Amino acid sequence: MTHSATLRSTPERAGQRGFVLLSVLLLAVLIVSLTMGQARHVLTAADNTHATLRAQAAEHAADSGFAWAKQSLLSSGASSTTLSLGSDDISIAMVDSGTDLHSVTVTASGQGVTQEISGVVETYRTLSGGLPSLTNPARRAVTTASGTTEVTGTRTIADTELTGIIYLHDGATLTLRNVILTGAIVSEPACTDIPWTNGQRTSIIIDGGLLIESGGTLPGCSIVAPDAAITGTGNDRVQIKGVVIARNLTLPGRGALHAQVVVTEPLALGTSIDQPGSGRGPRTWPDSLDTGAEGVRRVAFPSSSASRAEKQAIADFAFPATR
Repeated sequence: MTHSATLRSTPERAGQRGFVLLSVLLLAVLIVSLTMGQARHVLTAADNTHATLRAQAAEHAADSGFAWAKQSLLSSGASSTTLSLGSDDISIAMVDSGTDLHSVTVTASGQGVTQEISGVVETYRTLSGGLPSLTNPARRAVTTASGTTEVTGTRTIADTELTGIIYLHDGATLTLRNVILTGAIVSEPACTDIPWTNGQRTSIIIDGGLLIESGGTLPGCSIVAPDAAITGTGNDRVQIKGVVIARNLTLPGRGALHAQVVVTEPLALGTSIDQPGSGRGPRTWPDSLDTGAEGVRRVAFPSSSASRAEKQAIADFAFPATR
């Protein structure tokens, strides 16, 4: 007797197999979705990274341009220039905005992205590597000034008031005794670029009272004589309101120096000589002096305010829908 059996699927077993198949399909779809999502994330991140790098390149170029603009301003006083650094193009515009103020705008492009920096640089004149010297216009003003008191050889000026320039020719020795001067004392070597020799050195001896207030020819300057030895006799009583530039300064008496004093040899002042003009902060030099350099006191970046249209555009901006 032969027995045959037919295996039939019951509804319960068919449902189990269908669930397993559905689970496998769902898992496959989930894996594909995760893979595609991760791929989109990687691509988006890569695109954002590239954009960030381009923006950073432009930012660095702008920063470099602004630093270069400050250096150019201090070294040459140029008002406008263009600088190329490899693939980065930097355009720098500098405009005088007032006394010691300069508006600086730097436009820089790096890898296709452009950025712009605008600011105001405030500078001050400062001593750099040597004695300040007269500018060319100031030298012409001295040599063409009318009413100049010229000193040659050895001379004494006493008990008088003078206005204008006292001009010391090469090798001159001047003694001042109870003198009021509205103007400045200038030596001949101060009016030339040629290095002076020992034979051209001048001397100023102060024996008694001396008041110097700078006048119209050299505003802010009292004595400009880089070759001169200025010496007090102990009877010196001084009130000097402008800048003093000399080879050396020895004042054992009393009084006050109200402006900067710049000498090449050690300064020798008595305890009764005050220097109210020598403060701790940066000091302004007269325009008639060339100090060879400037220092940057302050850099200010003006705050930018968005227009109403820009604010509305920001408020209405919709981020792209994620896929």
